[in-house]
Amino acid sequence: MYFALRDHGLDPIESLEYCGTMHDDPEIGERMRFLKKRIDNERREILDATIEVYGNLSGNRLIAITHADDTPWKKYYKPGVFHTIIPDEVTRQYYKNKIKNT
Repeated sequence: MYFALRDHGLDPIESLEYCGTMHDDPEIGERMRFLKKRIDNERREILDATIEVYGNLSGNRLIAITHADDTPWKKYYKPGVFHTIIPDEVTRQYYKNKIKNT
C-alpha cells in the first residue's frame, strides 16, 4: 500500500477510488487497481476503519504517530539507511497490542 500511495507525499489521499481511477499518473492508477483486486472484504473493512480514524490527519501528524518511540518504525530505524523493511508480523503484533490496550 505504501508504494502505491507514496507519491502523494504529505498531500491528502481522498479515497482509494480517487487514487485508482482518477489520478493523473497512470502508473499510480495501475498500482491501485491491482491492489483493489487483491484486497478481500476483511482487509477492506480494516482499511476503511483505518481511514475513518486517521484519514483526516495531515501527513506530518501521521509521521509523528508512526515514528513515535514505541513503534515498529522506531525499533527498525537506522540513521542514513533507507527502505528498511519492517516485518509484517512485527507491525501486526504492535497494532494487536495497541487495540488490546485501548
